Amino acid sequence: MILSNASISVVCPTFNSQAYIERTLESIRRQTAIVDEIIICDDGSADNTIEVVERFFSKYGDKISCKLLANNHNGPGFARNTGIMAAKGSWVFFIDSDDTWEDNKIEKVLKVINKNPEVNFICHNEYRLDLHGKRTLINCSSRYSPSQSIVDQLYWSNLFSTSAVACKRSLLIDKGMFDEGLMSIQDYELWLRLSPYIKVFFMPDILGTYIERRGNITSRNTIGRFVNETTTLFRHRKLVPIYLVLARIPKLILSHAYHILRKFVSR
Repeated sequence: MILSNASISVVCPTFNSQAYIERTLESIRRQTAIVDEIIICDDGSADNTIEVVERFFSKYGDKISCKLLANNHNGPGFARNTGIMAAKGSWVFFIDSDDTWEDNKIEKVLKVINKNPEVNFICHNEYRLDLHGKRTLINCSSRYSPSQSIVDQLYWSNLFSTSAVACKRSLLIDKGMFDEGLMSIQDYELWLRLSPYIKVFFMPDILGTYIERRGNITSRNTIGRFVNETTTLFRHRKLVPIYLVLARIPKLILSHAYHILRKFVSR
């Protein structure tokens, strides 16, 4: 058992997640170090997501504090923000409703928190499981250089995977929440906005799995992501030197062109 002054709130937004959310919740329940609370922020699901969550909470609610926040359909940024505001923990751990954690994730992250009191933002590595069942590594830690500005590195490329992020709640409350007007890229926009204040620790451990599901990758979604990412980069252009802004835009165009081409080739 790990003794820590840190208290942990897990914030999980859901939207039509009835086929996935129980698996996600099980991965939290099986942790070798117990979290202080799980907060499900439902974004107006039209399926049986809420019923699945309520059934899970009724079964295990005596062992862990559980909150279900039922919202209208306002997008993932709004859902996560309601969870952050309701959270009682000093640290917020994010997980999406179709992702999973390794059983020792909380235990390992708590050790980092205990040994590094100056840190306010933690990210670990994870696997990606694509629509065809292929598993690849998202190696966040290898892309980060401690000798270079985290702001510049984050502007060039999103270094963080949301379900692999743990953040001090005070940082979110003091410096900003998710932009509720963005239907995608709202996590990247927040990380960029927080970047001047982030004191980051990258863990080399693989402690979770990001799971793609059908409906996440469409041409419409790809175009929407391009517009939102362009907006985000323009919004935060003054954080970095102008040459980095000018180099980042062609990189963005090529990246999205590749994803659109890959989608049509795979049809």
